[in-house]
Amino acid sequence: MGRKLGELTRGMRALLHEMAADERSIFIQKHKRKWMEVSYFVNSFPIRNLRVSMVTTLLELGMIRVHPRGHFVLTTRGQLEASVTEIRKHT
Repeated sequence: MGRKLGELTRGMRALLHEMAADERSIFIQKHKRKWMEVSYFVNSFPIRNLRVSMVTTLLELGMIRVHPRGHFVLTTRGQLEASVTEIRKHT
């Protein structure tokens, strides 16, 4: 854990931006090959598997939260971070 709390990787920022732009969610499903493990994926095509550490870090930072139906959605903080990323792209 060489990263400071609050410091996001390029992949995390891209994921937040993608979730905000298209109102996407992160879903959990049972891992196909490993017993007692889960896979995280974004409801997009192509389906990308995410590392558990990325999802847990975004949860700890308050960028995403668990929806009552069991999938992960952006919080207000996550939406703000995604908008900052969008502004940086255009300047």
